[in-house]
Parts: sequence; C-alpha cells; structure tokens
Amino acid sequence: MPRLDEKDYRIKINNLGYTVHIIFSNDIKASWLKRFNTDETGREMLDDAGGLHTVSGGGHSFVILPKDVGVASMCHECWHAVYAMFKWAGIPLDNNELVAYTLGYVISEAQAAQTKNDRRLKCRTK
Repeated sequence: MPRLDEKDYRIKINNLGYTVHIIFSNDIKASWLKRFNTDETGREMLDDAGGLHTVSGGGHSFVILPKDVGVASMCHECWHAVYAMFKWAGIPLDNNELVAYTLGYVISEAQAAQTKNDRRLKCRTK
C-alpha cells in the first residue's frame, strides 16, 4: 500500500468562526481514519467513497477528496460543508442569496486549493 499523501487546505469563514478543511488525498479512507472514528462504526461506507464530508466539533468541517476530483463531486461535498456551517451557526437555510454566495465562495476556494495541490504534485515529479 502506498504511503498516505494528503494536503489540508483551510477555508476560514471569519465572520462565523468556522473553518472548512479541504483535504486532497491519495487514500480517502486512510485520511478519514487518521482524524476520526477509532472503532468500527461506519467504516464500511469508506470503502467506496469518492469523497466525503465530516463535521467535527468547534466549527470545523472536513471535506476529503481525491486529488483528481471532478467539479460535481467537489460541489456535492462543499454543499455538505456549507449546510453544516449554517446549521452550526444557527443560520436558517431559507436565505437563498446568502446560501448561494457562501456555497460559491467555498467552491471557489476549494478549486483554488485543487490548483495549488496540482502544482505541489507536479513539482514533486520534476
């Protein structure tokens, strides 16, 4: 099994005191197990995960994605993070503009992180 290769990029939503961690990994399951769940609960869902979102306490969401994630999967997992953030902050989801702007911001930052991660990996192969 190859060595775990991951990079954690943080998107800070300062006005809410919330952080979304965007983690690009060569092994989603190993990255998740490194941070969460030391028992057997829920491990079966990790075997086929093409990306996932998990909330931890204290205003943190973790989005773990493969390095070559597509835009649809990235958006899907970022939505979970935005939903969790709004729920954590007690903000109702009925304000469409606020939700849309926040989701757009998180996705844009996640895409920028993916570009940085691509550059990081490309530099390693040179």
